Amino acid sequence: MVLEEIASGIVSGLIYGLISSVFILFLSMIFKYFTNEKFPWIISIIIGLGIVGISGGLIAILDEPTPLSVTRIIVASLILVWATNEGDKLAARLPRRKIPLISSLGRIGRQDYLTIKVPDERDINDIPGRPRVSVVVKKELAGKEFLFPADLPREELVNRVKRRLLTDWGLGDAELELDQQGRFTYFAISAREEGLSEELKEGFVALPIKYDVAPTGLTSGDIVKVYSGNSLLIDSVEVKGVNEVGKTITLILNAQDHQKCVGKEITQIVALPHIRKKLTVGEVMTRGVRTVGPDAPLVEAISLMNQHRIGSVIVVEGDKAIGILTDRDVLQRIEKGRVDIKSKKVRDFVSEPIIQISPNLSVDEALTIMKSRNVRKLPVSSEGRLVGIVTDNDIFRALRR
Repeated sequence: MVLEEIASGIVSGLIYGLISSVFILFLSMIFKYFTNEKFPWIISIIIGLGIVGISGGLIAILDEPTPLSVTRIIVASLILVWATNEGDKLAARLPRRKIPLISSLGRIGRQDYLTIKVPDERDINDIPGRPRVSVVVKKELAGKEFLFPADLPREELVNRVKRRLLTDWGLGDAELELDQQGRFTYFAISAREEGLSEELKEGFVALPIKYDVAPTGLTSGDIVKVYSGNSLLIDSVEVKGVNEVGKTITLILNAQDHQKCVGKEITQIVALPHIRKKLTVGEVMTRGVRTVGPDAPLVEAISLMNQHRIGSVIVVEGDKAIGILTDRDVLQRIEKGRVDIKSKKVRDFVSEPIIQISPNLSVDEALTIMKSRNVRKLPVSSEGRLVGIVTDNDIFRALRR
């Protein structure tokens, strides 16, 4: 008897759900098209069940708690939720009149330059199962704007935004979806998973070795001496990993120290006080900086940034840096009034005076300057000649190693 009621409920639920799903699908599609918001599925269920004469929606289960009624309402509700999702998908495929993704930067020949704006911090999700990005990075990323050609296909636009996020912000991965107006409908990021090989400098190896005695609590990043019997093999070396159960320690060794350990029995590990080496800007900066001249067309500078997926270029005269041009500079000027950027030159938008630092400066001092001047990147000059550029992400990545 119960099985017959459940079977009857499935059949009637399918019929009721399919009848009302046509209206719900259309309603959801229209709602999504004009508001760019997902139609609430609970409203879909209430309206859909009401159309076929089931008042109260899911609450009706409490009024008529029989296997037939419960099964009918559950099946019909599932179909209505499916119809709501399908309506959203159909709305995303509908053609629209040409609408700038967020703001148009003026027509250059036949090409519009557009911006994509990263959503607020609370709308930046974490990718499940991947390393999380810190709240500080999310706050800095929120509201960031990227400049792209408007004629890019949707898939290519998504790929370019993702590449900019990975290269400019050092993220491990990014998942995103954009609607017809170029707004984020879904955005999730993860931190970079750095393998061992990425952290090794040229000429160094990571060597696991067995030991007899070592201090309790030894961990990655500690500095140790290594003994074989009464002989000191290595005076000072960094620990990369410790397996206390297997009495195995992984060390970062140069070629000379590596040869000292080959075939030797390690009898004792002695921990040393940790003295952090002060990193200099020259050790973490990026060389081969993209540059433009002050009299270059602004269009050329924008194209250069798009081509290399970067957010800024250094303005130089000869080898001397005289300013910096960022995509944000261009966007802010455009927002203040209609500007024909086709006729403008780089010098009309460049930020001056430029703040330059020496490659011998410590990264701590560089971060202090960035914070005091409210900037995220600084050109690096030596003897008046531009030699590189350093960003806060360059420094943070180096300090994590």
